[in-house]
Amino acid sequence: MSLFQRKINFRFLTLIFVSLFVLTTVGVVAANSSYLIQDSIYGGVSVGGMPLEGRTLPEAEAIIGTRVKEIQDNPILTIKFNEQSWPVMYQDVDWKVDISALAKSAYKVGRVGNIIDQFKERFFVYNSGKNIELSSTYNDEKLKKIIAEIAAKLYCVPENADVSIVAGKQQLTKERNGVKVEQKAALDLARDNIKKQVAATMVLPATITPAKIAAKDLAEITDVLASYTTYLNSRLVDRTHN
Repeated sequence: MSLFQRKINFRFLTLIFVSLFVLTTVGVVAANSSYLIQDSIYGGVSVGGMPLEGRTLPEAEAIIGTRVKEIQDNPILTIKFNEQSWPVMYQDVDWKVDISALAKSAYKVGRVGNIIDQFKERFFVYNSGKNIELSSTYNDEKLKKIIAEIAAKLYCVPENADVSIVAGKQQLTKERNGVKVEQKAALDLARDNIKKQVAATMVLPATITPAKIAAKDLAEITDVLASYTTYLNSRLVDRTHN
């Protein structure tokens, strides 16, 4: 390859590089120029999956607030054990969302740092998007109390099945298994579900202790094996007194 050809190739590559640089710069500027005079949230920004592009701060707060109310219409958590269930409402654990802070966080995207940093962030967010999580707080002590109260209601020791004779008839009392809620595991599970911020159902972790004698073990007992009758002689003063 001659020197002349190498010069031509170098100039050609330089032209391509400069063209790409110019196009990229123009693209960045174009993507940002329409927002420079706007007092609204930039394109690609969302909170909790809700797009807020072009929204002012008050509008963004209204949108987030509506979503929060929709969430609070249902239990934050439903705790189940066998056939029993206990709904936990958002108000029961003081679940809260700082709506104003979330709206401000969305508004700040593309407005922090020097002008170059702002341009770059707006460009990338516009093309790739940026979602701000719907962060919340709740009262952990209230949640702990709810778990403890349910655990107290369910707690029982195992009781064996029993057969007795009432008014000459055989009566079978079913066994009852012992139940002890694992409160630490239950609390950890409840916390994890609340963090998801969706109406969730959790099965209460508990230790079940079976009774030693079940009703089925006594089901074949159908006859009175023995009986004894004694009579009271009223002349036996001491025995009568007892």
